[in-house]
Parts: sequence; structure tokens; C-alpha cells
Amino acid sequence: MVRPRKELDVVQAFRAPRILTVEQACRRLHASRSTVLRRLNEQGMAQAELARLLGVRTHNTLLELVEEKRIRRERLGSTFVYLSRKASIRGGQVRRRRLLLAEPKKPRPTSRQIIATLLELIKDPVAERQQIALRCQRSGVSISRELVDGIFEKYDLDKKRAP
Repeated sequence: MVRPRKELDVVQAFRAPRILTVEQACRRLHASRSTVLRRLNEQGMAQAELARLLGVRTHNTLLELVEEKRIRRERLGSTFVYLSRKASIRGGQVRRRRLLLAEPKKPRPTSRQIIATLLELIKDPVAERQQIALRCQRSGVSISRELVDGIFEKYDLDKKRAP
């Protein structure tokens, strides 16, 4: 007699919650246990931020921790932020998060703007930032001085320029 084939829900098996131990987080982040714990304890984080930092899905685990009252969850800005259950720590986390929300968002340059800026800098290593912005604009790349400043800061270009 042929045994009936057992149906396996392979997709569901791979959707099972993945768990990341502190030791695994240490290896992924190339940091010591105390550094990882301190970093996670510093400021409240949104689910997406934690997932990006740890490299695993965190949503289900965070909800379980909230239900178990091991962490707190508050809406700050447009997203939920997961916080310490200890009021003294949570207060600092909320303050830091509100400061981040109050900071004006800097515009992000496109790859075309970055490349144009770098090309102009290669052509003239001693050019001023305003000159670089104007030269990029003349070549058809829409860019502001503020974006050029952001590119210089992000890539630390002032230190890499010729004297």
C-alpha cells in the first residue's frame, strides 16, 4: 500500500519567527555584548530601525515583548517606537527621539548629483562649493549649494582635497 504524501507548508515553515540571540547580534554588529546591550538601551527605536540594525525580522518579537510588558511602545511622530519599561530610561529615550523628530530633514542628493559633484571636484580640486554647484547646474544637473555641502560632509571631501 502506498503511503499518502504528507503536505508540507514550506512557505509557512520559512516564515517562522527568527530569533537573534545577543551573541548572534554581537557577531553581526562586530561589537561586544555590553556594546550591543548599551546600544539597544540608548534610545527608543522603530521596528524598521531595529530590523535594519539587527538584520532580522523584529515585528512579531517586539509585539510579544510589549504584550509580556518587557518593553513599552509609544507612537512618536508617524511611527511606533519601542522603549524601555523602566521609566527613568524611557524618559531619556523619548527625549532623544523627540529631538530627532524636531531636526529638519536634510535633502538627499541623487547619484547623478553626487557623480556630478565629484567630477567637478576632480576637474578643479581647489574649487569652492558654490563654484561646484554652479558648474554642475551649467552641465545640466540641478543641484543646490546645500546638497553640495551634504555631499562634502557625507564623503568627508574637505579632508581629501589638495591644499
